[in-house]
Amino acid sequence: MGLKVFNLVCEHQHTFEGWFPSVEALEQQAKNGLIDCPFCGTTQVQKALSAPYVNKSGAATVSTQKTVSPEQIKTFIMQELKKVIGQAEDVGGKFAEEALKMHKGEAEQRSIRGQVTHDEREQLLDEGVDILPIPDELNPDKKVH
Repeated sequence: MGLKVFNLVCEHQHTFEGWFPSVEALEQQAKNGLIDCPFCGTTQVQKALSAPYVNKSGAATVSTQKTVSPEQIKTFIMQELKKVIGQAEDVGGKFAEEALKMHKGEAEQRSIRGQVTHDEREQLLDEGVDILPIPDELNPDKKVH
């Protein structure tokens, strides 16, 4: 059985393709919030007006119909990074201690953020702990003017 390819559109007017065995399968997945926009992540997606065609190879892919500017990509990435950073536990000045505990298996793995001194940063890197500095514009605790 081939897959039908439908043009989809999200609530923010991003368009993309989705591959489904039937229009009923598409509608059920959309109703259950199982389809998300590859540009913004919203699950408010519906079938756009278009003529479906059949994929006989069985491969499932998503391809974009809309041209996205580098600025839109940067904005999307910055928004997603802010979400991830905002959800990380703020351990403040205990960042190096907590990161080392997690690295050694002495504490549960989780997303954390906090502050380190230059020496602590070097120690973490020497131990093989991956760390990523947060630019001020992404740090939820910093007010950028």
